[in-house]
Amino acid sequence: MNLRFGLQARFLVAMAITLGVALGPATASTRRRAVGASVVGGYLLLAVLVAAALYPLWTASPIPFDDWYDRLLRLRNWV
Repeated sequence: MNLRFGLQARFLVAMAITLGVALGPATASTRRRAVGASVVGGYLLLAVLVAAALYPLWTASPIPFDDWYDRLLRLRNWV
């Protein structure tokens, strides 16, 4: 098994456990579960938006320089 794959798998398991703890136990109050669901949903939405913005860079798709520069948040030291 590739070491990199093992680290990625461990990270995904750790994220699933952390999000489950943030969601709260099944016996928690309705308010606690609602707040937990909001936090977890907000985090997942943010993760999907970041992934969508960086997808062309991760897949090495050709994009114009200005679009690439925008995806790097216009930080000159990244370029």
